[in-house]
Amino acid sequence: MHDFGHGGFSRRRRRSGHHHDLSGAPLWVKAFVWAGTLLAIAGLGVVMYGVLMPTDVPVPAPPGFPSPPHRPTPSVGGPNLPLGFGLFFAGFVLTAIGTLGHSTSKRR
Repeated sequence: MHDFGHGGFSRRRRRSGHHHDLSGAPLWVKAFVWAGTLLAIAGLGVVMYGVLMPTDVPVPAPPGFPSPPHRPTPSVGGPNLPLGFGLFFAGFVLTAIGTLGHSTSKRR
Protein backbone atom coordinates (compact mmCIF):
# COMPACT_ATOMS: atom_id res chain seq x y z
CA MET A 1 0.00 0.00 0.00
CA HIS A 2 1.32 3.45 -0.92
CA ASP A 3 1.51 6.28 1.61
CA PHE A 4 -0.13 9.33 0.04
CA GLY A 5 0.36 11.55 3.10
CA HIS A 6 3.68 13.05 1.99
CA GLY A 7 2.73 14.16 -1.51
CA GLY A 8 4.79 11.44 -3.21
CA PHE A 9 8.17 12.79 -2.03
CA SER A 10 10.38 10.85 0.30
CA ARG A 11 11.97 12.54 3.29
CA ARG A 12 15.40 11.28 2.29
CA ARG A 13 15.27 13.20 -1.00
CA ARG A 14 14.31 16.47 0.70
CA ARG A 15 17.15 16.18 3.22
CA SER A 16 19.83 15.21 0.71
CA GLY A 17 21.08 18.80 0.43
CA HIS A 18 20.61 19.19 -3.33
CA HIS A 19 19.57 22.74 -4.06
CA HIS A 20 18.01 23.51 -7.40
CA ASP A 21 18.24 27.27 -6.98
CA LEU A 22 21.19 29.49 -7.81
CA SER A 23 21.73 30.92 -4.33
CA GLY A 24 24.96 29.00 -3.72
CA ALA A 25 26.21 29.05 -7.30
CA PRO A 26 29.34 30.91 -8.40
CA LEU A 27 28.87 34.36 -9.91
CA TRP A 28 29.75 33.26 -13.45
CA VAL A 29 26.99 30.63 -13.33
CA LYS A 30 24.41 33.23 -12.29
CA ALA A 31 25.61 35.60 -15.04
CA PHE A 32 25.37 32.90 -17.71
CA VAL A 33 21.90 31.79 -16.62
CA TRP A 34 20.53 35.34 -16.43
CA ALA A 35 22.11 36.44 -19.72
CA GLY A 36 20.88 33.29 -21.44
CA THR A 37 17.37 33.72 -20.09
CA LEU A 38 17.21 37.35 -21.20
CA LEU A 39 18.57 36.50 -24.66
CA ALA A 40 16.04 33.70 -25.07
CA ILE A 41 13.17 35.99 -24.04
CA ALA A 42 14.43 38.68 -26.45
CA GLY A 43 14.62 36.11 -29.23
CA LEU A 44 11.06 34.99 -28.57
CA GLY A 45 9.98 38.63 -28.59
CA VAL A 46 11.60 39.26 -31.98
CA VAL A 47 10.01 36.12 -33.44
CA MET A 48 6.57 36.95 -32.06
CA TYR A 49 6.82 40.56 -33.25
CA GLY A 50 7.63 39.36 -36.74
CA VAL A 51 4.85 36.80 -36.76
CA LEU A 52 2.16 39.11 -35.42
CA MET A 53 2.99 42.25 -37.42
CA PRO A 54 1.64 42.55 -40.97
CA THR A 55 4.35 42.40 -43.63
CA ASP A 56 2.30 43.20 -46.72
CA VAL A 57 1.62 46.88 -46.04
CA PRO A 58 2.42 48.85 -49.22
CA VAL A 59 4.72 51.82 -48.90
CA PRO A 60 3.33 54.72 -50.94
CA ALA A 61 5.72 56.70 -53.12
CA PRO A 62 5.84 60.47 -52.65
CA PRO A 63 4.08 62.48 -55.38
CA GLY A 64 6.27 63.06 -58.40
CA PHE A 65 8.50 60.05 -57.76
CA PRO A 66 8.16 56.68 -59.43
CA SER A 67 6.85 53.92 -57.24
CA PRO A 68 9.50 51.58 -55.89
CA PRO A 69 9.98 48.28 -57.67
CA HIS A 70 7.75 45.51 -56.41
CA ARG A 71 9.59 43.40 -53.91
CA PRO A 72 8.28 39.99 -52.97
CA THR A 73 6.66 39.98 -49.57
CA PRO A 74 8.82 38.35 -46.93
CA SER A 75 7.83 35.03 -45.49
CA VAL A 76 5.97 34.70 -42.21
CA GLY A 77 8.03 36.27 -39.47
CA GLY A 78 9.51 38.99 -41.59
CA PRO A 79 13.17 39.62 -42.21
CA ASN A 80 14.08 39.38 -38.53
CA LEU A 81 13.00 35.76 -38.11
CA PRO A 82 16.58 34.36 -38.33
CA LEU A 83 17.70 37.01 -35.82
CA GLY A 84 14.98 35.94 -33.38
CA PHE A 85 15.84 32.26 -33.67
CA GLY A 86 19.54 33.07 -33.33
CA LEU A 87 18.97 35.05 -30.15
CA PHE A 88 16.80 32.28 -28.73
CA PHE A 89 19.38 29.61 -29.55
CA ALA A 90 22.25 31.68 -28.12
CA GLY A 91 20.23 32.21 -24.94
CA PHE A 92 19.53 28.50 -24.71
CA VAL A 93 23.23 27.69 -25.09
CA LEU A 94 24.27 30.22 -22.41
CA THR A 95 21.62 28.93 -20.01
CA ALA A 96 22.69 25.34 -20.63
CA ILE A 97 26.35 26.21 -19.96
CA GLY A 98 25.37 27.98 -16.73
CA THR A 99 23.19 25.08 -15.62
CA LEU A 100 25.93 22.55 -16.32
CA GLY A 101 28.40 24.75 -14.45
CA HIS A 102 26.01 24.90 -11.51
CA SER A 103 25.60 21.14 -11.42
CA THR A 104 29.37 20.54 -11.46
CA SER A 105 30.44 23.33 -9.11
CA LYS A 106 31.08 22.70 -5.43
CA ARG A 107 28.46 23.93 -3.02
CA ARG A 108 29.49 26.77 -0.73
